[in-house]
Amino acid sequence: MAAPRRFVVHQSVEFVVKSRFTRLTTGKWFRMGTPSVCSGTYALEDITVKRLLHSLLLLALLASPVLAEDRVENQVGGSETPRTGKLTGRFVFDGEPPPRAPIRVSTERGTRAGDDYQDLDAQRFAKFKLTDETLIVGPDRGIQNILIWIFDKSVPVPPVPLVRRLPQPATLTFDQGRLQPHVLAWWAGHRALELKNADEYVTNFRWDSIGANTINQSLGPNHSEKFQTLPERMPSRMKSDIYAWLQPAIVFPCAHPYFAVTDAEGYFTMSDLPAGEWEFRIWHERCGWINTAGWPKGRSKHRIGDKVLDLGSIKIKPEVLQIKGEPPAAPASTTSATSARPAADSPRKGWKELGEQRRTAHERDGGKEWVGTWIMHLPAGFEHQIRIVETECGILKFAADKNLNSLGTYALIKNQLLLVKPNDASDTDDFIWQLNDEGQFVLITDKNRAGARYIGAVLEKVKQ
Repeated sequence: MAAPRRFVVHQSVEFVVKSRFTRLTTGKWFRMGTPSVCSGTYALEDITVKRLLHSLLLLALLASPVLAEDRVENQVGGSETPRTGKLTGRFVFDGEPPPRAPIRVSTERGTRAGDDYQDLDAQRFAKFKLTDETLIVGPDRGIQNILIWIFDKSVPVPPVPLVRRLPQPATLTFDQGRLQPHVLAWWAGHRALELKNADEYVTNFRWDSIGANTINQSLGPNHSEKFQTLPERMPSRMKSDIYAWLQPAIVFPCAHPYFAVTDAEGYFTMSDLPAGEWEFRIWHERCGWINTAGWPKGRSKHRIGDKVLDLGSIKIKPEVLQIKGEPPAAPASTTSATSARPAADSPRKGWKELGEQRRTAHERDGGKEWVGTWIMHLPAGFEHQIRIVETECGILKFAADKNLNSLGTYALIKNQLLLVKPNDASDTDDFIWQLNDEGQFVLITDKNRAGARYIGAVLEKVKQ
């Protein structure tokens, strides 16, 4: 008789094919006496070996009571490499923590009862005493909601585990006038994103990411919806079109599981890191990349071994988390606590004040580098050629043969181009472009009152 052909289908299942019959022998996940639909002898008269492999693998996954995700291992060079490294640390606010300004709930939606105008949103949400969440500093000056992750493209990514049940989704909930949690990160491809409306009225979630993810979903009261997402290189914002006053949440679908968000005391822990030297990035919604000691432009390399690497306390000065050129938080009686947009009823007056602040903070020496011809790639696939020129006062001007909402003068501040004055202040509230590692500018803030939304648009310089 010919020697048996041995196949390994899964870590838990091994079977032997002999001539026209097969015998299934069980591994450690199938103990003697455990009922299994995989036990017994089966004829192979009309079944190919390939089909048998697929069938037995499916049966093994259905019969196994153990989740494969309890033991996920890296595949590096064809061998299993355990991930045992750990990185810890704490981000500390190096100064007096600013007070969290109240958010004024304001909207045009409502009902009329006789001659009395009733602002329904103000009545519903005022009791929650909403405050600014863009900078949360604890009693011991720990900074909450800083994102840290491995930025290297070469980092070994573990395979998505084969499991009987999908892992719990990463959930973003609208409840009590807030998107909770304020910062949400997850391993894209392994976990789904769940959007949930816990309110008693309809709401919507709008996400125009920097990458390929786009969501505009309305949800009824106490309803939810799940979405599969693609990995992104940077965090972006999830907002609501229904509630203009609602603070956006920061969402980050990461390409791997090596990330962390600081807790209420500023601490973070990253476990099961692959061994080697990796570039880590730190990011906060107030400034983007956090430029602080030991972390130029928010980046730092660290070697991960089989022991805990504690970075200790990383101090961040107040001016790093305050975007230069942005006006201070306005009183609750005039506008939203974090809004940098001009007053809707007087755009030109608003832009005069905001533009002067940004103009003063403009980094004139760095601005010369970006003068030239650029191609603007819009998310919808359209392209426009624009020219960036330096004005007499040193700030930068966007010009084009076609009228575009994003045209106007800009100030360069901390690797961002911030709108100083739009060509048409009656239609535009703000545009902010963020410099990426490829020398491109990506649109991260788009507040125009007419036309399409351009979030995720890319400016690419034409090589001379």
